[in-house]
This record gives sequence, structure tokens and C-alpha cells, in this order.
Amino acid sequence: MKELQALFLTEAAKYQVFPLDNSLLARVATPRPSATAGQTVFTCVGENAGIPTSNAPNILDKDYTITAEVTIPDGGAEGVIATEGGRFGGYALLLTHSFNWWLKSDLFKIIGVCLLILGLLLAWMGRAGKWRKRFGYAMLVIAAVGILAVFATDIFGFGRGRPVFVYNLLDLERFRWEGLSSLDAGKHTIVFDFKYDGPGLGKGGYRRADGRW
Repeated sequence: MKELQALFLTEAAKYQVFPLDNSLLARVATPRPSATAGQTVFTCVGENAGIPTSNAPNILDKDYTITAEVTIPDGGAEGVIATEGGRFGGYALLLTHSFNWWLKSDLFKIIGVCLLILGLLLAWMGRAGKWRKRFGYAMLVIAAVGILAVFATDIFGFGRGRPVFVYNLLDLERFRWEGLSSLDAGKHTIVFDFKYDGPGLGKGGYRRADGRW
């Protein structure tokens, strides 16, 4: 064992792996040279891809607020609004998957009208055969369900993207906060307000939304 320990020390000195320490988290969190050092407010317009981490807003161990001004089209919206990091850590503010755009598309409307007309024709011609009549009624039911689905998306907000914030903790756990309601068409302001439990490294925190803690 002593021979192996001595060999390790020799090889470690040879390949310059000293000093050995377990301060990985502290070294990762240590500020690096940055073009945005000291800046506390960042304003982004349009698409901004490939920003280096050293020049991106640093949210570690501090309070922060992300505010997004978005315009939702009539058919709904989905996708990432702001993000940093990747598999082993980071965050994303996004809108969840939306199928409202499909319900409001011209193709869906054309299919619904065709089913309605075909169903009426088959039901009217059903005197010549009960299966034809049943098939016509089935088409009418499908068309009716489609119409109800379109109205439900407007009245109850089904199928619309919902604001979500996801924080990835070193690929060990993902914390997720969801907005209280989905977004209908028009202009919206999405705000994620995080309060840190510090001082110190790696503390927890809580978010503020809709005026409640």
C-alpha cells in the first residue's frame, strides 16, 4: 500500500494534478472574466442563441427575476422563451405543449365541415341501409365533438400553452413551477420571481407568483 501511495504521489506531481481538494462547487461558482461582469439587468430582443455562460445572466446564489413580454397568436403558442445550461444543470422558462393551434387551423375546420355534410347525407340516405345510417350518425357525433372542442379551448383554455419554469439541479433533480392559468391570444407579461435563502452556496429558495408567496 505504501508503495502504491508513493507511486501515486510521484505520478501526481509529474502530471501536475496537485493540489487535490474537494472544493469543486466553490470553484465552479467562482466568477470568471466576463464582458457583462457587474451587470444586473439584461434585456434580450428576438432570438439570441449561443451566448457563452460567462456572458449570460448569473442566477446562482442570489435573488433574480425573469420577465418575458410575449404575444400569443390566435392559434396558441408553445416552446422555450429563455434558457441556459443543458443536461447537467441549468434552467428554462417555457410554454408547455399546445394543440389549440390545430383545433383552430383551417384544415381542422375543413375536416369538420366535410364530416358534418357527409354525416347528414348518410343519415338522410340511411333508409336504404341501417349501416349507412349508423355510419352517418357516427360522423355527426365526431363533428359535434370537434365543434365542442373548439368552443372548450376558448371558454376553458384547453390546449393552450401554460408558463412553466424548470430548474435542473446537476441532473439529480428537476424542480418545476407552473403558472396558474394558460395563455390566450394577445399580449402577456410572464414573470418568474425567485427569492434566495442565502447567504452561502447551494441554499434553497422560493418563488413569488400572482402576488402570493
